[in-house]
Parts: sequence; C-alpha cells; structure tokens
Amino acid sequence: MNVALPRSLNVDQYLAWAERQEQGKYELIDGVVSSNRRLGATRR
Repeated sequence: MNVALPRSLNVDQYLAWAERQEQGKYELIDGVVSSNRRLGATRR
C-alpha cells in the first residue's frame, strides 16, 4: 500500500506505520523511512 508519510516520524509513528505495510523491509533513519534493500548489490 502506498501511503504518503509526514516528513519526519518518531519511533512510535514508524512502528504503527510499519505494521500496516503488506510487504517490504523498511528502516527509520533520522526520522525518514527508507527501503531496506541495497541498490546495486549483486551476488557472486
């Protein structure tokens, strides 16, 4: 589900938001939600 987020979240707001997500891995960095996937990472 794509939901517009406020510019900055605290931990409680992030946890409530994260529980409603159907899929994906996210982390909170300095109040901003970030996808937890590594761009450009390859397996060897």
